[in-house]
Amino acid sequence: MIRQRQRLLRQQRIVQAERKHHGVRTFWFHAASMGELEQIKPLIRLCRSRYNASKIVVSVFSLSAYREHPDISYDTFLLLPHDGRLAAERFLDSVQPDVAIISRYDVWWNLTRLLHRRGIPII
Repeated sequence: MIRQRQRLLRQQRIVQAERKHHGVRTFWFHAASMGELEQIKPLIRLCRSRYNASKIVVSVFSLSAYREHPDISYDTFLLLPHDGRLAAERFLDSVQPDVAIISRYDVWWNLTRLLHRRGIPII
């Protein structure tokens, strides 16, 4: 399972090479597991309907949630790496969110600290 996760994260680095376009807001939604992903689906749909030109990035920590997400409208779907300082910096550098929407109580120390330092609101 750990090797599978590492392989998926390496593959994502290629996908994450997209950079932010000027004038386009990036909304980052994070859910740790499949249950939390189900809870934030209405918010993702609302965001897509109100801010159609924005970029929606969805991340999960659970491999099962990463595999099962056919009914969400998103621009990028990512597996969140473990919360190490360097991994958090790389993740935020590639996603470049304007707003972070985190489901429930899933708080990551390094990500939260970096979001705060960069002045990115957390909801």
